[in-house]
Amino acid sequence: MKRLLLSGLLVAAAAYAALPLVLPLRMDWLAGPIRLTGLALVLLVLAVYAWLAMGRRALRVDARGFRLRSLDVALLLAFPLYLLFIGNGLWLTSADNISTMALGPVVLRKGTIDLSSVPIYQKRRLPYSGIRVGDRILPAFPLGTGLLSVPYVAVTELTLPGGDDDARARRRDKHLAALLTVATTVLFFLGVRSRHGETSALAVTLVFALATTVFSNTSQALWSITGALFLLSVALWLLLAPDASTGRALLAGLAVGGAFACRPTVLLAGGALAIFLWRRWPELLVYAFGVLISVGVTVLALHAVYGHPLGGYGLINPGNRWGDHLQEGLVGTLLSPSRGVLLFFPYLFLLPWGLPSLRDDPRLRQTVLAASVASIAIYLVVSGYDVWWGGKSVGPRLMTEVAPFLALLMLPVFRRWRELGRTRMALAVTLALAVGTQVLSTYTYRAYVWNRHFDIGQKPVRWSYGQSQLLALWCPSCVLPSSKD
Repeated sequence: MKRLLLSGLLVAAAAYAALPLVLPLRMDWLAGPIRLTGLALVLLVLAVYAWLAMGRRALRVDARGFRLRSLDVALLLAFPLYLLFIGNGLWLTSADNISTMALGPVVLRKGTIDLSSVPIYQKRRLPYSGIRVGDRILPAFPLGTGLLSVPYVAVTELTLPGGDDDARARRRDKHLAALLTVATTVLFFLGVRSRHGETSALAVTLVFALATTVFSNTSQALWSITGALFLLSVALWLLLAPDASTGRALLAGLAVGGAFACRPTVLLAGGALAIFLWRRWPELLVYAFGVLISVGVTVLALHAVYGHPLGGYGLINPGNRWGDHLQEGLVGTLLSPSRGVLLFFPYLFLLPWGLPSLRDDPRLRQTVLAASVASIAIYLVVSGYDVWWGGKSVGPRLMTEVAPFLALLMLPVFRRWRELGRTRMALAVTLALAVGTQVLSTYTYRAYVWNRHFDIGQKPVRWSYGQSQLLALWCPSCVLPSSKD
């Protein structure tokens, strides 16, 4: 009876998540009544689990403690996160993503990556998301996420025929971004659980999904990092298993190559993941082979099409766009009041409290080492980029690819929860502040209003606390007296 009831709820949740694939384009799938229906379904799920818990039949409990089954993961983690990602009813994106949105339909209908047939690229002034290469207009940003969307686009071509192409594109963008981010989060959870247990995995997964820019960026639109983090989480899931086989290592290497096609700098994180295979030479060599093959094929294909091994991304980011603001970038990426990760994610200040957890747990030390190497490597690259603040971003967007590793760095802290004493309050408060910042970034237009009023390209703006984007999120009237959310 219990399994039948939960299976029915799972079918209902899956049907709700599939609504954007079948609702007519004239209907707003983000409208209030539809979102309230989803909220009611989530509350019903929680009520059913509470009822089952009263009879001690809700979750499986064994010698290791409670453990979520596949049904539980889908109903208690995946579906609530999906509703949270779409629940703002807003479409928050950037002109950066125009080519990614257009690429899937063009590949499917025309069999090409040439965007010349897309109306917006037929204007006299070419949007910066496209770049002229010979007589073609090609995406200026990495191709990976757009190519990853092709199967989804193929489904919508069958289920959403005709109608407004712009409305279809917006629906695809928002819906697929939410689905991919949910899948990314679930894979991250499953990987961490296999090595570090249920409770720790749940804690860091919620940090990853709700207390980093994954919430305000990748879940809201198809950024290049949306696809990159999905494939990176595939690799993490494959490699975090304590007994990862050579087959898993090979697939993980190929996934890292796919992430590279979405965002080249993710390759640094891929290198750090090799630490999970340290001294396991057959698996390590197979993993390296998978990375080299997939990255090599990508580089050769991009060079053949664009004349550059990084494709359009390399053409719009030449070597002379690096290093001019390195010192400012090193400090600003951490402490800028509009872009600093330590200010947007203040729980990171508590990392030293987790150090005692590392003494007697070699697996935890290995995880923290890999996360530290990946975080530092990407931090240095972002800091060295001349536009380290990421243009008109929402928070420290360029550091989003560090999100899984920032969450993993919190593992030792959560392991010491019982020993933290009064520090538990500081941890709870800093986590609440980080989540609150992400909620305000996602459920209001405050960050976007700030972007319209302030030019972060100006150094004084980047360092102004009184006019910062972070302050505008929490107190818009303090920064933008006449603004409306």
